[in-house]
Amino acid sequence: MKEKHILTSTLLLVLAIVIHACQTTTEKENNNLSLEEKQKAVGLFQDGCASCHSLTSSEKQIAPAMDEIRKAYWSNSQTEFSSKMTKFILAPSEELSMIKKAVEKYGIMPKIPFKEEDIMLVSKLIHETDFKTLKEEDWLALSKKNNISEDSISYEEKGRKIANGTKATLGKNLMKAIHEGGSVYAVEFCNTKAIALTDSMAGAYKALVKRVSDKPRNPENMATNDELKILNTFKEKLAKGHKNITEVQTQNELVTAYYSIETNQMCLQCHGKPQKDIAPETFTKINKLYPNDKAVGYDEGQVRGMFVVEFEKGQ
Repeated sequence: MKEKHILTSTLLLVLAIVIHACQTTTEKENNNLSLEEKQKAVGLFQDGCASCHSLTSSEKQIAPAMDEIRKAYWSNSQTEFSSKMTKFILAPSEELSMIKKAVEKYGIMPKIPFKEEDIMLVSKLIHETDFKTLKEEDWLALSKKNNISEDSISYEEKGRKIANGTKATLGKNLMKAIHEGGSVYAVEFCNTKAIALTDSMAGAYKALVKRVSDKPRNPENMATNDELKILNTFKEKLAKGHKNITEVQTQNELVTAYYSIETNQMCLQCHGKPQKDIAPETFTKINKLYPNDKAVGYDEGQVRGMFVVEFEKGQ
C-alpha cells in the first residue's frame, strides 16, 4: 500500500513537472510585446503595410485585410506564426503564401525592404491582435510617429521609413493598376504616375526621394556615376547573401541614404525576360512608351535599382 502511494505521488510529481514545462514553453513562445515594441511595430506597419492592407475586410481592398491574413497564418505558437509570415514577406512568392486565393486575386505583393527583425516584430503584434474587435483609433494611437520622437531614431531608420513609405504608396497604386487592367495597364500607370507619386511623397516627407537604376526604363531614373558605384556594391553584397542592403552617407548637414530595390515575381511581369515572363502585349506597350527601355531581362531576387533619400540632419 505504501509502495502504491509512493508510485502515485511520483507520477503526480512527474505530471506536474511536465505541465509546468509545457506552460513555460508556451509562455516563451507567446510573450506579449511591451508597449514600446507595440509602438514600433504599429509604426512599421503604418509606414510599409497600411497603404495596401486594411485592418479588416472591405469591398475596396486591393490586398488581403489583416484579419484575413491572421486567420490564414494562425498558429497557437507565436514562433511558428511569425516564422511563416516572415519567410513570405522576406521573399514574396506564391509557393510561400498561405493565402493562394489572394495571390490569384491580387497577385504577389511587392517586396518591402524591412529588416528581418522588424518583420518578426510586426508579425508578433499581428499574432496577438484581434482585428475584428480592435478599434482603429486605438491601433493608430500606438504608432511610433505619435509616441516616439524622430530624434531617437537613426539616420538609417529615418531614411528607411521614407523609402518604405514611398515604395508602399507606389506599390499600392501599381497593384491596383494590375488588378484593374493587368500588366499592360500597369505600364501605362508607371509612365504617367510613378515619378509624380514619388515627388509627392518627397514633399510629404520633406526630403528628396528618387529611384535610380543602371538599366532604367525612364531615362530620368538613370543613376549618376557615384550612384552606380554604390549600386554595384549592392549587387556584390546581394551575391554574398546580404539582405535589405543599405548605405548611409553624411556630409555637413545633409544625410543621403541608399536602399536596394530587388525583384520578385510581381516585378517580372514587366521587368523579366520577354516571351518568358513578359506577355507579348505588355512588351509591345513597353516598347511603345519607352523606346529606349533597358529595364528587362531580370531574374527573381536581383538588384534592379535603389531608392536614394536625402534629408537634413536636424529635419
